Amino acid sequence: MRKIIALLLVVVMVLGLVGCRQKEVEPETPTGQQNQEVVKPDKETTPTTKPDTEATEPSETEPEEIEPEVTEPEFVFDGTANPIEDKLDPANLPDGTYHIKIENGGIASPDGVKPVSVNAALYNYEKYDVRELSWLSVGDKLVINGKEVTVTEYDVTKMGVIMINGGLGQDGYEFFEDKDGYFYSIGYSDKKTFYKVGNISIPVSDDFVYYDASDLDKEAKKYTLNDFTINDVYFEYAGGPDNATIVIKDGKVTELTIGYMP
Repeated sequence: MRKIIALLLVVVMVLGLVGCRQKEVEPETPTGQQNQEVVKPDKETTPTTKPDTEATEPSETEPEEIEPEVTEPEFVFDGTANPIEDKLDPANLPDGTYHIKIENGGIASPDGVKPVSVNAALYNYEKYDVRELSWLSVGDKLVINGKEVTVTEYDVTKMGVIMINGGLGQDGYEFFEDKDGYFYSIGYSDKKTFYKVGNISIPVSDDFVYYDASDLDKEAKKYTLNDFTINDVYFEYAGGPDNATIVIKDGKVTELTIGYMP
């Protein structure tokens, strides 16, 4: 009897375990999603072009700055042509070439050994604005060499020379244009109209040279500072504004030239 009861208990336990397994079901699909399919992206149809991540560089072209127009004052001719005002300051000469009058001994050497400065008179020549000379006509005035002259004749040659009152041949005046665009008067032998500005005393540079080109039949002679220290070597360097010039650089005289004087 006991065996039968034990067997029945085993059968009941087995049936109970089977029933529990049958009650395990899959979790329910949420409402509204029972008929939806999950579609995975197709790798072949997925765009492979990457977005352009490079920033557009700003244009290098900057807006052009428009400078205000500088208008020159209107030229008004009052009937008189005057030389341009001289602005040379003998005490403060910029780099350049200058006309001088120098005497022998003008290259100073206090110790009698080595020259230290050039002592001379500084000269300049009268220059005229091309507009004033171009506007001249009979009856107008011309100021030259410190005096006022009435224009009785006016002519311009094919070479651009302005002839006033018949030119040099009739005791008149002739004007040529220089490299800076100004006009200047010349006399016989192409002499300019020079006037004295003042006196100068300017130190010489260590590489100072003197060129003597006063003789057209001979090659120009070159002298250095050492030549001035040799007692048995004598040479002249006197000259006037028509043929004597100096070159100034950095406040010192680097060159003195005495040219031919007809």
